[in-house]
Amino acid sequence: MTELVKGKIKSIVGDKNYLDSYEDRLCYSFDATPIYKQLPEAVIFPDDEVQISKVLKLANQESFNVVPRGAGTGLSGGSVPVENCVVIEEILVTARLHGIRLANAFFAHQHHR
Repeated sequence: MTELVKGKIKSIVGDKNYLDSYEDRLCYSFDATPIYKQLPEAVIFPDDEVQISKVLKLANQESFNVVPRGAGTGLSGGSVPVENCVVIEEILVTARLHGIRLANAFFAHQHHR
């Protein structure tokens, strides 16, 4: 994924909702499946369905993959990133869309800043 595309994603979700350091990407490179690992290009935390829609449209235009992720506790590899992808963190997105404040998840997300 080019830096230009990453910049477009960041412009959609904002700096505070975009992570791409090695350490952050490593945390989202696996689920509870011990054999599958792949670093995503970035991890994003969209604020609303409009941002999600814009990222998905950009993914189609720029040919990159999008992997939704919940808690990452699955054993099937369903939330393990694939090559050339961004991970959408769904727990915070779902909470935001439903007006739920998840204190621990919120703290963990803010801790990445």
